[in-house]
Amino acid sequence: MKLVAVLLLALVGCASPRPAATPGDGCTANAGSPLEGASIATVSPLVDKVESENKKVAFTRVVGAEIVLRAEPGVTPESLERRARCHAAEVAGREHDPLAVPDVAVRVRPASGAFALQITSKDPAAAHEILSRAQRL
Repeated sequence: MKLVAVLLLALVGCASPRPAATPGDGCTANAGSPLEGASIATVSPLVDKVESENKKVAFTRVVGAEIVLRAEPGVTPESLERRARCHAAEVAGREHDPLAVPDVAVRVRPASGAFALQITSKDPAAAHEILSRAQRL
């Protein structure tokens, strides 16, 4: 039975998550985590809904976490996303940081006076690790 993934989140028409930065993306060394010292409003799982072609069988799977950060003066979604992508590309031992899980994709969207930082992975184990780390923030 062919499975079709349907994103539960209302992301239609939005840009897809971008992978972590690579050398040459204009990242400054040790820019620091956008989560460090941030005012976190909520942390929630990001899930995909997977349905059979005839839609008789469906289940959800965790693909990462969404961390809603209260907006700070001078911070834009673009600058926050760039900082998160650069931070995710660093490899220093940060075992409790959800951005430090290998092969993450990052996206930031505005969310009613805040920013929703979405951290995802195609690897199910990595997605669960992202969520676990985010919930400990």
